[in-house]
Amino acid sequence: MEKYAGVISVVLFESKLSEAKEALKEGRGTDASGILNVVELYSKRAEVPVPGEVEDLRHNAYELSVNNKITEAREALDNRDYSDALGALAGVEVYAKRIGIPTPPEFESMKNEAYNMAIDLNLKSAFEAKNDNNYADIESSINFVEMYAKKGSMDIPQKC
Repeated sequence: MEKYAGVISVVLFESKLSEAKEALKEGRGTDASGILNVVELYSKRAEVPVPGEVEDLRHNAYELSVNNKITEAREALDNRDYSDALGALAGVEVYAKRIGIPTPPEFESMKNEAYNMAIDLNLKSAFEAKNDNNYADIESSINFVEMYAKKGSMDIPQKC
């Protein structure tokens, strides 16, 4: 089996390269990126140089991922899920940085929208906790308000 390891790695390498291309065609940038990592691994195992097209494919995968994550963030904001929105926006930042492109124009406003939403929802939670005399939840919610205000370079609301 050992003598076939190189051949097996080459076959797997070619298969994964095709899979990455297909993922890109289907608009699955994040999947394509992960598959390209496997392509590089198989390339090393097969002692085959990584084809130049892998970097082009990776660039395309990251660019597509930026767009996909912006869409995810918008959907999360529309659903009032600031946590998922901020997670998706963190992905936007990572992928954009990896290929040296600026974040999309709407990035900052979406991030601010998520921080404002986080502040509003946590303030609401603090007031609900106050009505229930739940001081631990009040403190937790206020800590989140302060954290998101700081991350968003915003003033802490006077309601606190």
